[in-house]
Amino acid sequence: MKKIFLILIFLIGFNSIAQTKMPKIGDKTFIWAEKEQNKNFKINFNYLLKDYNIPQKQLDIIIMNAIIKCKFKLKNKLSFKPIEVGIINWEDRFGVIVEFSGKNEYGLDDVYLSLFSFTKEVNGYDDFTHISTEEKNTP
Repeated sequence: MKKIFLILIFLIGFNSIAQTKMPKIGDKTFIWAEKEQNKNFKINFNYLLKDYNIPQKQLDIIIMNAIIKCKFKLKNKLSFKPIEVGIINWEDRFGVIVEFSGKNEYGLDDVYLSLFSFTKEVNGYDDFTHISTEEKNTP
């Protein structure tokens, strides 16, 4: 009985992890799973580097780090909704821009933009820097 219970937990956990589908260069959207909310989000993706293709493993790590760091900028992490991710050239580095929404400290939905920078040598942790998170001005 205990083994069946453990197998069920493993399968449920694996199923929720497998729902996230990271983008490849050239993709316009990808799926991000938020298992705490039991939701999948279709995120717009813009890869704007013309002269350099980031290796897929690095791209996955960079995007995951950026999205997770954005989620933890919110007071209410369960209100996190990723909207768009862009990879850009930025001076002598690269940048990741993440647009997301979530509830602010007053419980109202806001839209935010976060900017991160990294170099070609980034392994996902060492040279990955958060620059800013700002509320997006919406008319």
